Amino acid sequence: MFPIYVNIERIHLCPFPLEVLKSFQFALSGEEDIHMAPSSKCLFVLLLSLSPLVVMANSSPPSQHPLCTDHERLALLQFKQSFAIETSEFCDFSRIKSWGLEEESGDCCSWGGVHCNEDTGHVVGLDLSYGCLHGSLSPNSTLFSLVHLQELNLAKNHFNFSEIPSSLARLTKLKYLNFSKSFFSGKIPQEISMLSDLRSLDLSVDNISSVEHPSELTDPAFRSLIQNLSRLEELHLGWLTINSAIPDTIANLSSLRSLLLTDCGLRGDLPERIFHLPNLQSLDARYNQDLTGHFPEFPSGSPLQSLRLTGTSLSGQLPSSIGSLNLLGKLSIKDCHFSGSIPSSISNLTLLVVLDLSNNTLSGRIPSLENLTKLTYLTLDTNNFTTGSFQWIGRLSKLTTLDLSAIALNSEIPSSFANLSQISYLGLGFCHLRGHIPPWLMNLTHLTGLQLLYNDLEGLIPTSLSRLVNLRYLNLYSNMLNGTLSLDTLACLKQLSILHLSGNHIMLLHNSANTTLGKLTVLGLSKCNLNGIPNFLRSQDELEWMDLSYNGISGPVPRWFLSISRGTLQYLNISHNRLTEFEQQPKSFAWTRLHTIDLRFNMFRGPVLIPPASSLYFLLSNNKFTGKVPPMICNLYSLVALDLSYNRLSGMLPTCLGNISASLSILNLRSNNFQGPIPQNWTNARSLKMVDLSQNRLEGQVPRSLASCEMLEFLDLGDNLVNDTFPSWLGTSPRLSILILRSNAFHGPIGKPKTKSDFPKLRIIDLSHNQFTGGLPSEYFQHWEAMKLSDKKLLAYMEQSLMPTTVPIYTYYGDYDYSLSINNKGIQMVYMKILDVLTAVDLSTNQFEGEIPETIGNLIGLHALNLSHNVLTGRIPSSLGNIEALESLDLSQNKLTGTYTKGRAIRYVP
Repeated sequence: MFPIYVNIERIHLCPFPLEVLKSFQFALSGEEDIHMAPSSKCLFVLLLSLSPLVVMANSSPPSQHPLCTDHERLALLQFKQSFAIETSEFCDFSRIKSWGLEEESGDCCSWGGVHCNEDTGHVVGLDLSYGCLHGSLSPNSTLFSLVHLQELNLAKNHFNFSEIPSSLARLTKLKYLNFSKSFFSGKIPQEISMLSDLRSLDLSVDNISSVEHPSELTDPAFRSLIQNLSRLEELHLGWLTINSAIPDTIANLSSLRSLLLTDCGLRGDLPERIFHLPNLQSLDARYNQDLTGHFPEFPSGSPLQSLRLTGTSLSGQLPSSIGSLNLLGKLSIKDCHFSGSIPSSISNLTLLVVLDLSNNTLSGRIPSLENLTKLTYLTLDTNNFTTGSFQWIGRLSKLTTLDLSAIALNSEIPSSFANLSQISYLGLGFCHLRGHIPPWLMNLTHLTGLQLLYNDLEGLIPTSLSRLVNLRYLNLYSNMLNGTLSLDTLACLKQLSILHLSGNHIMLLHNSANTTLGKLTVLGLSKCNLNGIPNFLRSQDELEWMDLSYNGISGPVPRWFLSISRGTLQYLNISHNRLTEFEQQPKSFAWTRLHTIDLRFNMFRGPVLIPPASSLYFLLSNNKFTGKVPPMICNLYSLVALDLSYNRLSGMLPTCLGNISASLSILNLRSNNFQGPIPQNWTNARSLKMVDLSQNRLEGQVPRSLASCEMLEFLDLGDNLVNDTFPSWLGTSPRLSILILRSNAFHGPIGKPKTKSDFPKLRIIDLSHNQFTGGLPSEYFQHWEAMKLSDKKLLAYMEQSLMPTTVPIYTYYGDYDYSLSINNKGIQMVYMKILDVLTAVDLSTNQFEGEIPETIGNLIGLHALNLSHNVLTGRIPSSLGNIEALESLDLSQNKLTGTYTKGRAIRYVP
């Protein structure tokens, strides 16, 4: 055994390690020889005597961490002071509230949201997300002096739409940076790409505020960011304005786990290599409508858990290798251009919780998805699937959302759906369903939304509907349901907000004075045999959309009706009833947000009420309104459609009429008693598509400024007192399809077109009953290109949607149909709808002379030709035989000779 030699010359204040002391004690017990210098022996004995104290010292808590530096403490305080604090229920002021309240020597490392390095005391983390900060972030902010920061989270504050300062690049040690939804705007500084140590970057902006205050990441900055930040694990840039392609170099981000590029204006192909990133778990590129590409063959063992590409233009087929993504929990490709069939391998994705394939052009039979037992959300609607069995759906017991709308089930509602005990939304619209509404449907008591519109369901609406107490949305629009429905049944649905019963054969019993419904926002009771305005509407103060059209409602509108939902109502349709007046005749409507007022086809009398300034569609046709057009109508700066046709209005038209609104698209004043000149200024009517001033007593000339209305499709000035020459200057109108000048005082020759492209879209022209002279417009016959088309494969009506830009959910608006009257087969016929293939030329009852030119045979798409009651001479041209589409030909009351080549009568060919 070797002796231990100890030389102790001084005692340090720091304690000996416990193990050393124990070894000394062991040695003194005689089991080891310890040799000490004489001068050290007494000190050693003293040290041993103090060993219990040393042991206690080793058992005490460790010493405190270093305090933060004065510099960083002051920088944080100045950062706080540079902002206003605006508290609300959406933010948390508690973290920053106590900053600076401590003694002068207070430690900022203890402040809320501040994290310090345990060894150095430097501030390395700052989390003030949801911190109630309001104000601009200055480039000189003391925040950027915290150069040791590794994590910075300022998400969900309000930085007053200031730009992100380039000074951010001074924080070179940042690994985590989150500025999401903090109301920045302007250009994202390219200097962010200098933060090469970043692992997580979130610059996503608020999708609503980004419309007026966009944040832009330029193409060079985007490419630089992707190229330089090679360590990124999370990259979230949602709702930034990028407007460029995704660089191929994104495939080099081998550590990337989450990529969020929602609604960034991305274009070009989505790089296929992105699907081969070895760590990518989440890819979200939704709502980039110009983003193209297709799915590659997916690699086996992919870590992908969420794939969301809704609202892009990706196309092609779903590869069978999609079944190898065995960790996938979300697959959303709604509103894309995918085609082909759903591969059966998709049933391998047993972890799927969300599957949304809606609104593509997928086809074939839908494979059984019964293996996907974790599914809670399944939408397959609006594709081209063929009918198949859906009994397997009943095995997906966790489903909360199921939408099969527009899939032709051609059956009753499948009985297997009765097993969906957790279902909250069931969408079966446009499914060709037949039979009755099954009683078991009322056992699905978790239902909040039930959509059965546009089917062939018949029979009664079950009274057990009252058991669906959680129902918020019920849509039975356009079925064949019949019988009576008591308001008491609906009164049990206290959560009901949206109710559509329109388009059935039911009778809603609503006469109970004490029965009320919950707070509705949308109410559709068209064709419900109401026979009166329901009394339960008195208590409705949150309605946004209401349709009571096509009922037998007669008499005056009660006084209280004008007070319901004053601050919320946007759409009111009480058309096609027998209403006569408003009980207390107001001068204007009191609904401050109303954009659509549809009173058509009633018996209203008296002056026209002034619509609110919010009006977009003001539709009052087919009533008995009298008086003048109120001058206040000139203040409707957002008006899109004004229809006062078929009333008893009189007086002169307001001079502002052509320039009411730059958005005015439809102006219909047909069949009134208006007189005086047509307003001459139409230069502001950039959106004008349809003008009908026919059947009045208007005079003067056709306004030359109509030539500036490049959207104009339809112009009817027929049956007035207009005294002018042929408006050849309208030939420059690129969209003009219908021109009717019938029964006026037009005169003179038609003349020649100024260019070969005059009237390029003209299909119907009626110049009858005027005083035109000279020869027939042979050169126009050569250039009316739209009349040379005989293709009838694509049939559509001339119409315009009545849907505003922003609408409440689950509402319907229909279309405004163009209409006209024209002579066809010897009868003046009214077309309530105009097919876009209908072509007609009516030059009858004028003073045209000379021969019918052979060029008229070029118009091979003509359906009706009337040249009667002129002074035409010569032979009937053989080229008329080329017009195979011709259904009506009238050449009577002329001085023509010869026969029609198809053997039909000359005077009138039916």
